[in-house]
Amino acid sequence: MAHSSTGKTSAVVLTKHNRPVAAIVPIGDDLPELWGAMRGSVTVAPGTDLTAPTGEVWDARLRERTNAQQNHRWGHRCSAVAARCSV
Repeated sequence: MAHSSTGKTSAVVLTKHNRPVAAIVPIGDDLPELWGAMRGSVTVAPGTDLTAPTGEVWDARLRERTNAQQNHRWGHRCSAVAARCSV
């Protein structure tokens, strides 16, 4: 480890029972720029307004109901209305 801190070693290999299991290597200075990495990968058809409403009805409580139904199906106990439960 002493050599790796001075920059004289390019990698440190970690072993378990004399078998290599991991290597610690320095991060290169030439990391790719992420800003704009997907530029040009999406094409929007002419005349498409991406800010226009879709007409989809959205209910914020729908997720709560869906989660409750999934919890019930996965074996969680029902509330006091268990007699009416059909799941």
